[in-house]
Amino acid sequence: MVERTRTHPRLTETQPPGRREQLDLGTLYLPKGWKPRIGAPLLIFFHGGAWIPEVAATKVHLATVSVQAGSGSSG
Repeated sequence: MVERTRTHPRLTETQPPGRREQLDLGTLYLPKGWKPRIGAPLLIFFHGGAWIPEVAATKVHLATVSVQAGSGSSG
């Protein structure tokens, strides 16, 4: 099947500026200029390129945790 009615742009892999902290299981990413506040949203991302949630978090200015437990993981 070929989709001809609209384009399907792909994100370019980038490493946006911000703070990265290694956690026991994953990485916390805070975009540059992020300020903590009560009720601040948190994006939790499982099993994919760690740069993808960082790009999204930068665009909407929220914190994210990326968890890469591996294929077939149980924990």
